[in-house]
Amino acid sequence: MKTPINALLEASLLRDA
Repeated sequence: MKTPINALLEASLLRDA
């Protein structure tokens, strides 16, 4: 189960790339 925090981390990594 993906948590909201996990989604934020993933989004941050994608945006940082």
